[in-house]
Amino acid sequence: MTPRENITINGTVSGGDKTTGSYWMEWKKAEVKANAIIVNCYFHADFNAGNGSSTITKVYNSPNDYGISILGGTYSNVSLSIITANGSSSTGQRAEARLSFNVNGASNWGSSTAKLKLFVTGGGVATASLTN
Repeated sequence: MTPRENITINGTVSGGDKTTGSYWMEWKKAEVKANAIIVNCYFHADFNAGNGSSTITKVYNSPNDYGISILGGTYSNVSLSIITANGSSSTGQRAEARLSFNVNGASNWGSSTAKLKLFVTGGGVATASLTN
């Protein structure tokens, strides 16, 4: 097994169709993406938030709705799922969806499991990160 560095990359949430109101937001087919030079990946998701709660309602599993590229390595064991469907501001719980895959032989990533995560707070803040 190749040694690896612990890596965390801030991702982006953009695109899709976002609708907002006074105390709510709904985002359809948002693109959750991270570019880490060697490992690049994205997926699409639907989610909403309002009045202190958040919900991820869908991750898109068709081949055109997620992607992974590895420079100088390979990937395997792809999994795309909703980890925590509902979040709440009162408990601090965030809704979470995740694209996970094994990275093999890619420079400082070594052999590791990469995870592109989408987090949605009850206040309607959507963030993304890529970790190994």
